[in-house]
Amino acid sequence: MRFELPRTLVWMGTTALLTGTLGVLNAPTASAAAASIGATTVSGIGASTATLTAPVNAGGTATEISATCTGGPFTASQETVSTSGTASKTVALTGLTGFGKYVCSVTAKQTGQALVVGQVKPAFFTTAAPPPVTLYVDGNPAPLGAGAATTSCTGPGAQACPTIQQAVTAAQALSDSTVTIQVKSLTAVGPGAAYFEAVSIALPDTVRLRIAGVGNPIVRGLLGRSVFTITGPTGLAGSSPRVTLVGMTIAGGEATGSGGGGVTVAGDLVWLSNNTITDNRGNTGAGVYNNSTNQLTLINNTIAGNLGGTASSTGVAVFTLQGSTLLVNNTLADNPPTGTGTGLDIGAQGFYRLINSILSHTTCGNHKAGTDGGHNVESGNTCGLNATTNRVSNSAINLASSLAANDSAGPMTLAIATDSSAHNWVPIADCSVTFDARGFGRPGFDGQNCDAGAFEIQAASTVPTIGGTTASGVTDTAATLTAQVNPGGAPTSVGVTCTGGAYNWTSANAGSGRSPVGVSANLSGLTPGVEYVCALKATNTAGEATSTPAATFTTSATPVVTPTPTPTPTPTPVVTPTPTPTPVTPTPTPAPPGPASRPTVGATSVSAIGTSTATLTAPVTANNASTSATATCTGGAWSAGGAIVGSGTTPVTMSVPLTGLAPGTIYSCAITATNSAGTTTSGTPAAFSTAGAPKAPMTVSAKVITAKKGKSTTYTVATFKDPADLAAKSYTVTIAWGDGTTSKGTVSRTGKGTYKVTGKHTYKTAGSKSPKVTVGKAGTAAVSAKAKPA
Repeated sequence: MRFELPRTLVWMGTTALLTGTLGVLNAPTASAAAASIGATTVSGIGASTATLTAPVNAGGTATEISATCTGGPFTASQETVSTSGTASKTVALTGLTGFGKYVCSVTAKQTGQALVVGQVKPAFFTTAAPPPVTLYVDGNPAPLGAGAATTSCTGPGAQACPTIQQAVTAAQALSDSTVTIQVKSLTAVGPGAAYFEAVSIALPDTVRLRIAGVGNPIVRGLLGRSVFTITGPTGLAGSSPRVTLVGMTIAGGEATGSGGGGVTVAGDLVWLSNNTITDNRGNTGAGVYNNSTNQLTLINNTIAGNLGGTASSTGVAVFTLQGSTLLVNNTLADNPPTGTGTGLDIGAQGFYRLINSILSHTTCGNHKAGTDGGHNVESGNTCGLNATTNRVSNSAINLASSLAANDSAGPMTLAIATDSSAHNWVPIADCSVTFDARGFGRPGFDGQNCDAGAFEIQAASTVPTIGGTTASGVTDTAATLTAQVNPGGAPTSVGVTCTGGAYNWTSANAGSGRSPVGVSANLSGLTPGVEYVCALKATNTAGEATSTPAATFTTSATPVVTPTPTPTPTPTPVVTPTPTPTPVTPTPTPAPPGPASRPTVGATSVSAIGTSTATLTAPVTANNASTSATATCTGGAWSAGGAIVGSGTTPVTMSVPLTGLAPGTIYSCAITATNSAGTTTSGTPAAFSTAGAPKAPMTVSAKVITAKKGKSTTYTVATFKDPADLAAKSYTVTIAWGDGTTSKGTVSRTGKGTYKVTGKHTYKTAGSKSPKVTVGKAGTAAVSAKAKPA
């Protein structure tokens, strides 16, 4: 392997030489031994810092130890040594760039000699994610097209920016950050009010940007311009998003030349998730136009009602000029060109892949082999889809006739009913997206298969059920409560109710499934030597259930040392004159409290964000009933604590700790308050990114097996790796055996972060089989792999 020396170093004719592990750029003098440097290693990598280590021999001469790097800006510490033996030396690096890819070596410079750079093995590393920053767009709309630079956007309300462009400009100035821009609906000028903007996003590679709608904001474009234009840089590697647009309705844009009316993408690593893209115009890609060199990813979007500008418009819904476009669980509907054009199309260098999507009155133009990822539903037959894994159903898709909010705070979608050909069409093993556009879980209706498109039919949720509470780990001030909770098909939070003394708690949510899960709550702040009676409470939108029976336990007593009292001298008696009687005024009886009502919760804010922890804060009004507060989150794994609000009628600022978060992950969290009258969740959640680099994804490798005819046999069907290194019971596995049947698999841990999957099956025919294996774990999307014959 060859390593380039820094440009500041030059070869000094024929006197330069390479010796062993280093490059010496000037021959040492006869009186001093040459300094030598071994391989450089790196540790303590952060977003802007790292530590280099290497064995150094100074040769008995005063030698300055430092470092040199390529890949970005840096500052290296310096140290002067003169030892003649080899010793491990460290160099502190600061001023690094987040997401930077660095190659660094420890250096040594003897007095009067040229710089020596360790050449055997430099350290290659990538710095961590930059610190998360949240900006806000909230309040009254600004004049059309406003987009001047601003230093605000740092909080909701008066601290927010009036336009998305101003917030993007502020994000561009944060050259080393992970930025979330929260965009809130303009309720100040009436429900459904829209932003009129043409937003241009041109970020350096050291910035990761997420623009997230809160409460389904409508972002409407200006005439003759795209609503969102995302440019540079290009040629980026990797699969994690650099720019994400999520949870908005993007409408009214217009592209008069090339480019899209809704979203134009000319930079790499862009994701569009859970958006509605509608009523945009353009000759190519009226909804979405992709001109990136890497993959554009579209998940859970509704792209409907966009119009071509001419009779030969191409790709009215989505047009890919070059690069590739991945479409998973999207609904493309009623994107007709005004003539003979197409709804989904590609240019000469373009490529798209359709998975689990709906195409209703949206025709395909050019297409290539491999564009069909399976389990799509098409109203015509223009996309060349494989009939064995897809449906051509014409009017049987039965989409809703108009966009609707569909009982959620998410973006508008086109609903389907249970008689739709898209319902239950995706086998659970191929259901790679675990939520629909509104944030509701997949599978939804019966838990067997998933729906194609952006909308997942949900069964009516029921009040959660909860078993008896048990207590363990009881000390003088702490205990742990445990119970089995069935969430009843809706997101369910778990609280605690105790009698006996003071207490605080932390707990985990129970998810939104329909099977019992174990939930634990940690109690703290208990009073020593007191008997407590405590129960867990499970709450979702359908109601609340309290554990029966409750757990009864007594905290251990803390010995109390009573000091020996100091004798008090006997006082001299004092004769006090008899006072004149004072008329007694009766104490008025306080008015009884008003009737109880559901608690009120204000905007949620976040602070103290770490790699796995954060703290949420919001004002909560109990409204005349004893009220508890906790939190609910989306984005990844999490656990939320809780607190007792009281029962007053004035707002109380409550703090809820979050634990168990995933590093380098974007979350949206809101405080939830519950009393006897019901549950209220903050209408303004807090979006934030945890610190640190995200954990490497789970990878699955499926195996080709040799089937035995008519005999029940246990096969090893896959291996997988997960850096999280969880217990085997933490994973769920589904095996699609390749003969039309599926079953659950068994996971066995084979080493640190490594596992194998086995399953028992009876094949009707013998021979080589290629099963598909799907591995899932709580808080993350499932990962699938299909065995490929050699």
